[in-house]
Amino acid sequence: MFCKAFSKSLVIEPYGTLAVCCSDGDRMLNTSMKDITSLSDFFYNSKEYNGIRDAVRKTDLPNFDPCKACHRALDGFSTEMHIMNDWKFPEEQGYDDTVDLKFLEVTTSNICKQSCVMCSTWYSSTHAKLENKPEDISFLNNDQMELIYEVLPGLDYICLKGGEPFADHNNLKILKRLYECNPNIKNITIVSNGQNISKVFKDALTKFNADQFNFAFSVDGVDEIYKWQRGSDYKRTVKTLADFHNDTGFTYVLISTITAYTLPSLLQTYERHLEDFPGMHHYASTNIVWNPSHTSCMQYTQDDIDRFVEPIISYDVPKHEWNRQGLESIKSFGHDINLEMFKQHTEKWNNIRRLNIYDYVPELSLIS
Repeated sequence: MFCKAFSKSLVIEPYGTLAVCCSDGDRMLNTSMKDITSLSDFFYNSKEYNGIRDAVRKTDLPNFDPCKACHRALDGFSTEMHIMNDWKFPEEQGYDDTVDLKFLEVTTSNICKQSCVMCSTWYSSTHAKLENKPEDISFLNNDQMELIYEVLPGLDYICLKGGEPFADHNNLKILKRLYECNPNIKNITIVSNGQNISKVFKDALTKFNADQFNFAFSVDGVDEIYKWQRGSDYKRTVKTLADFHNDTGFTYVLISTITAYTLPSLLQTYERHLEDFPGMHHYASTNIVWNPSHTSCMQYTQDDIDRFVEPIISYDVPKHEWNRQGLESIKSFGHDINLEMFKQHTEKWNNIRRLNIYDYVPELSLIS
């Protein structure tokens, strides 16, 4: 198989849908938690998953259409396939294509107090409230949580996402169960917005060893740009992550999401983040937004993109590793079919945030 995800990975998404990996945009498995009685049985024995594996065995990446996101690897972008093959399951560590569930990604709910402008009700209960769609607020129920507990003992990797994982105590239950049945798990990744981490979570986390964790906090821009893109207070995030580092000793990765609103100031943002987040050990700017396209930085012309990116790529990083893979490969959409949607979207969030983002990102005028 061209990607170990098909033999090692299962993802539980918001609303309980199942996917091969986080880049499985087509939801190839066409199955939900409500449709099964055992995660283990589904992973190993279901006709849905084994049918996908059979299809993968007969093809390779360029010809396997459902893996659209990982096709970008051919153009120099960091993809989930790289993570699966090179980091999680490298052959030199004895991982072959034997079907064996070793990685589970879990989103227990879409509960999140942020309303990022590139997000939706799928990942944010605040978006659901703003759109007056309370029916779009999702939780896994107790029976579905039991299905998760079933597979925890055999995992090498688990990833907790959201929504906001620290806002849902189902994730606290997972951490406690995991410590009971699989305390030596290789890695626990938690992807968070860093707005609030309670003491009960810190207590559960510190039962494990620091080298078992990969904390990834999504922080885009600073001050007003952060507030506009994410809908919360930048200073609160700075304080939360300072307290987190001081109370636990854990370090973390900062992930800066690249949109039309954040690319122009990315270099200055990195320098500011170095000052504001002493617990950071790594910086990543590989999360380049493609969809929704009217928030993408690819709306700029290629000349403008190159002008923004060149000083970032040539920058001599003074302290921490800065993963900039893919920035030099950004290509302009080359058309303006998104222009009206971009204008409407930007004005909508200007009104919601009560901030005019054009005052803080004047380069946006290059699009409109």
